[in-house]
This record gives sequence, C-alpha cells and structure tokens, in this order.
Amino acid sequence: MVEALDVVRHAKVGFAVGFLVAIAAYLYRVLGLLGPVRDTRGSPLLFLLLAFVLAVSLGLLVTMLLVARSAIRLARESA
Repeated sequence: MVEALDVVRHAKVGFAVGFLVAIAAYLYRVLGLLGPVRDTRGSPLLFLLLAFVLAVSLGLLVTMLLVARSAIRLARESA
C-alpha cells in the first residue's frame, strides 16, 4: 500500500515544502528581510525552534494531502 500510494515520494516533497517555508519565515523574522521587525521580543534560538515546529507540521500536512489525493485517484481507477 505504501508503494501504491507513493508515500515516500510524497513525504520528500511535503517536508521539502515545509522546510522551505520555515526557512523563509525564520529569515523574515530574524533577519528582517522586508524591513525591521517592530516587536523585538524573543531570541533567534526560540524562533529557530518555532521554525522547526512549523517545518514538521507543514511537512506532515502536505504529505497527508498528497497521499490522500493519491488514495482518491487510486480508488477511482480501481472502481
């Protein structure tokens, strides 16, 4: 079933998207890429941990959506 749904490929894509979004969010917040950030509370280490949580959460969400799309497509083909 894992092979039929192509879970490994979807996980690679999902976590790549998650980590790219998290890196962009971290760089935006910590380095102020689009200008200075008004709120200066929090350390870069805390934002790094938040970026990691964002990356994993978004990676799991994207993976789940891609696998669900594959499952629906496979169910329609077999019906």
